[in-house]
Amino acid sequence: MGKEVLMPKLGLTMTKGKIVQWKKKEGDRVQEGEDLVIIETEKITTTVKSPVSGILLKIYAKEGEEVPVGQIIAYIGEIGEQPPPSPTKPALATQQQQAQPIRTEEVKVIGEVRASPRARRLAKEKGIDLSKIRGTGPGGMITEDDVIRELENIEKGMKFTATGLRVKEVIPMSVIRQEISRRMVQSLQTMAQVTLSIEINANSLVKMKMK
Repeated sequence: MGKEVLMPKLGLTMTKGKIVQWKKKEGDRVQEGEDLVIIETEKITTTVKSPVSGILLKIYAKEGEEVPVGQIIAYIGEIGEQPPPSPTKPALATQQQQAQPIRTEEVKVIGEVRASPRARRLAKEKGIDLSKIRGTGPGGMITEDDVIRELENIEKGMKFTATGLRVKEVIPMSVIRQEISRRMVQSLQTMAQVTLSIEINANSLVKMKMK
């Protein structure tokens, strides 16, 4: 009789887990208690061991996928057994699929673009949209140097984000980092931010130390 391997619930607040690495591949024989898969939750990264001995007939969740607690991730049985069909409810979208770099076309600048004649001429020659460049000249005017820097960034494959930062690559956060970020924002929004400063006269302590 085969055995379904489910995404375990490792904490009261855990609702999903991320498949980090399979230690076995489909068709491999596994022993009860042998390392089967590494999963990552909001708080820990742990190894799930095989609940039974047998052959890993099917893997339902690929590495990098986030799966709800209680959903089947693998099936262990013997040759000739038919593993159950894939869950009708799809695994949660992977973080890699969700985190996409912000495209340059998404950034818009409202109002008239102020640029020097030389900057306009160079931008026209190179096909650069001045509305996507942040000017460093007087009053935010776009200079020729600004256009040159934009050309260099384009050649390096860098992206222009809505915050004005240029990034070359977006690295998705791990599940743990996402939870840390969420909790920090929640703390900032729901708790009073207080800084306590105390001044003391340590002259006597300094004199005692010098003796």
